[in-house]
Order: sequence, then structure tokens, then C-alpha cells
Amino acid sequence: MSGSVRFVAIFGFGVPGGTLVAIDLDKVLDKAWADKPLAEVLAAPVAALKGVSDKDGELLHEAFGVKTVADFGQLKYVRWAQALVALNQTVKA
Repeated sequence: MSGSVRFVAIFGFGVPGGTLVAIDLDKVLDKAWADKPLAEVLAAPVAALKGVSDKDGELLHEAFGVKTVADFGQLKYVRWAQALVALNQTVKA
């Protein structure tokens, strides 16, 4: 299923109506996880993300208590950084 866009999601980031985002799961997940249902991916260890090793996952757990992809995505520091990036994009516009 290489190169396929598997789902589309709406994200808010303070933008009225949100922002439409398409994601290619083959590019962001290790091969073993690319065909799994979204609920399984979110419950997976962060090492399911392409480029994140088991050791990286251990360090994220030690530093922030992150165990799963969902934990990582909901980590307040990640959300703060995303909000700052989004704010910077609106300032440049």
C-alpha cells in the first residue's frame, strides 16, 4: 500500500474551522504498523513511528511518561510546540 493516503483528519490549532490534513501512513509509521487500524496505531509504542527507536521510546518514557503514540501526540510540550509553529505561520501570512 506504499504511497497511499489512508485517512484525513481535521485539526484546530486555533484556526476557525480547523485545518484539513491528509497523512500518508507509509511515510510516518514503520511497515509493521502501516496497515493497522488507527486505534491500534494510537495504542502502539512510540517506536511504531518511523525514525523513533525503541531506545528513543524508553527515553521519552523516562522523561515524560510517554508510552504510546497517543501519549506522545497528547504531550503538552508537543502541543505547545505545534501551537507556536502554527502561530508563526499566521504571523508570516
